[in-house]
Amino acid sequence: MITLLLRSLLLFVFGIGLFFLWRAAEPSERWLKWIVAAGFLARAVLGQALFWISWTRLPVLRSLQMGGGYWVFAQDATFYFPQAVAVAEKGLRAIVFYDRGSASVSYVQLLACMIALIGRPTSVGILLNLFCYLGTMALLVRWGRAQPRTRTPVAVAIAAISLSPSLVLWSLQPLKDSLFQLLFVAFVVACAAWQRAWLADGTWWTRAATGALIAVVLFLLAGIRWYFAGALVAATSLFLLIVAFTAAERKGISFGAAAMMIVVLTQSLVLSAGPYIPPALVALLTLRRPSSSFRQVPPEMFAAIEQARRGFDTTPASTMIRSRHLTMADTTSRPATMTIAEPAPPPPVIPPQPPPVPAPPRQFTEADATRIRALLDKQVAAWNRYDVVRAMDLYWRSPELEIVEGTTVMHGWERAAEEHGRACRTLSSLRITGLRLDGAGDMASLSGRWDATTAAGYALTRVFTMTLRRFPNGDWKIIREVFPSPPVTAAGAAPPRVESRQERLFAGAAALVFPRGIGKRLGLFDIGGGRGLLWFAEFDTLIFDLVLIFALRGVFAARAALAWRNPLTWLVLLTMLIVLAPLLYSVSNFGTLFRLREMIYLGLLLIPIGAAESRSTSPASDSREAAPVR
Repeated sequence: MITLLLRSLLLFVFGIGLFFLWRAAEPSERWLKWIVAAGFLARAVLGQALFWISWTRLPVLRSLQMGGGYWVFAQDATFYFPQAVAVAEKGLRAIVFYDRGSASVSYVQLLACMIALIGRPTSVGILLNLFCYLGTMALLVRWGRAQPRTRTPVAVAIAAISLSPSLVLWSLQPLKDSLFQLLFVAFVVACAAWQRAWLADGTWWTRAATGALIAVVLFLLAGIRWYFAGALVAATSLFLLIVAFTAAERKGISFGAAAMMIVVLTQSLVLSAGPYIPPALVALLTLRRPSSSFRQVPPEMFAAIEQARRGFDTTPASTMIRSRHLTMADTTSRPATMTIAEPAPPPPVIPPQPPPVPAPPRQFTEADATRIRALLDKQVAAWNRYDVVRAMDLYWRSPELEIVEGTTVMHGWERAAEEHGRACRTLSSLRITGLRLDGAGDMASLSGRWDATTAAGYALTRVFTMTLRRFPNGDWKIIREVFPSPPVTAAGAAPPRVESRQERLFAGAAALVFPRGIGKRLGLFDIGGGRGLLWFAEFDTLIFDLVLIFALRGVFAARAALAWRNPLTWLVLLTMLIVLAPLLYSVSNFGTLFRLREMIYLGLLLIPIGAAESRSTSPASDSREAAPVR
C-alpha cells in the first residue's frame, strides 16, 4: 500500500514536471503553440489508446496487436522493455553498471529508472517519450529566442517534428527514437553554444561547461546508436577546428581547447560504445598501436558495413527493397542466421575440506525427453506469435553465450535476443520436423529441421543441431545451436542474383525519397509486404520530401550564401553525409529504412537552423537581421 502511494505521488510529480516543461517549450507565436500542443496530445492520447487496446486485446486492428501493450510496428519494444524491467528489479547499481555490450544501453538505463520509480506498465515508455518530446521543443524554442535569425527555420523544425507521422508513431511505444531525437538536437544546440562562446569573449566557465555538456550528450548518444555517434565525432572534430580558426581567443589557446575536446569526445565514444566499435578503430581512438591501426581501420569499417548488409539481406522481411533489375526469381528471401555455439563451462567451485560425498549423477530419462519436447513446442508457439521474450526463455541467459555462423561470432544472450527478434518476426508457420533426441546425464543432443514460410511467401528449410544442458535448478537450456548448411528455399527456385553496390545505393536512395507507388511505377525499385501500413509510410515520405526541399532552399538561397562559412552548417551536413551512404548501402529492409531515416530527417531540419546561426558577436546585429515568422 505504501509503495502504491509513493508511486502515485511520483506520478503526480512527473505530471508537474511535464507542465513546467510545457511552459519552457511554449513558443511565443500562437499558431506554433497550437502545433506543439497538437503534437503532445497526439503522442499522449494515441499512446494511451493503443496501450489499452493491445493490453485488453480489444477487437481493433487485431492483426497488428502483439498483446501486453505492444504493436507489430514497434517490435523492438518487446526487447527493450523486458530488459529494462529485469535491470530495474536488480536495483540502482545494476542500472548504473548495465552491460555496455547490450543493445541501446542509454535508453534501457533511463527506462529502467522510470520503471523503478513508477512501476512496470508498458505505458511508462510513453511517459518517457512525452518528456523527450517537450524537451526537444524547449531546446528549439530557446535556440530561436537566443538567435533571432533562426526563428523561421526553428518554427519549421518545431512543426515538422511535432506533426511528423513517423516521429509520432515511434512515440507511441517504448522505443528509443524520442530519446535519440532529444539527444541529437541537444548535441547541436550545445555545439552552437560552444561556437558562440569562442566567437565572442566568453568566460572560461561557460566554455568548460559547454564542452562537458557536449561530451555527456555524445556518451548518451553512443549508447543508443554508436555509428551515429562515430559520425558526430568525425564531423565535430572538423567543427571544432573551424571554430578555433575563427575564434576571438588567441589561436594557440583556441586550437589547444579544440584538440582537448577532440580527445575527450573520442574517449567518450569508446567508453560508451567500445564493445560495438571495430577493434582497430578502438585502438586508434585510444592511441594504442597507431601505426598498425591506420592500416586496419578502413578494412574493418568496410567489413562492419558488409556484415550489416548481410544481416539485412539474410532477414526474410516482406518489405525488402529490390532493384528494378532483379526478376521475381531473384527476390527469394533468405533467412536470418541464428546459430549458437557451446560456451565455455563455468569455473569449478572448490569445495571446503573435507570434501562432501558427491551426489550420484542424474540420469537422462524419458521424462527428461518429454520435458525437452514440450519446451520446444512452447518455443515454436512463441516464435509463431512473434513473442521473442518467451522464445528466448529456452536459451542460456549468459554473457558467455556465443552465436556462430560461418566465420561470424557474436557473444551474449542480449545480442542473441536482438538478432533473433529481428529475424523471427519475418517468418511464419514455423515448425520442427525430423526430430532426433539423445541424452546422457545432464546433457542432451537434439537434431532436426526447421520448416517455415518467409514473409515473401517462400518455403524455407534449415537443418539444425542443438546441445541442451540441465542446470542445478533442473531447467534445460540450449547452450549450442548449429546450422551447418545454408538455407534451402522452395524446390526449383533460382539462385538469387546479388545486387551490385551501385544498384543497392541507387535503390536505397530512391526508396528514401520516392513514395513506393511512384518509385515502382518509374521502375526505380520494388517493395512488397508492409502489413497494410505502406500507405502510412508513403504519406511520411511526402513530408520527408517537403523537409528536404526546405533544407536545400535554406542552404542554397542567396541570402544564405555565407552559410558555408558557418561551422554549424558543416557539423550537421557532414554528419548526414557520413551516415547516409552506409545507411543506403546496408539497409535493404524498407521497414528499417523507414525508421532509421529519422536521423536524416532531423539533420535536414537542423541544417537551415545552423546555417542561420549568427556568426556576429553583436546582439544588435542579430536583431536587425532577424527574419520574422509569418
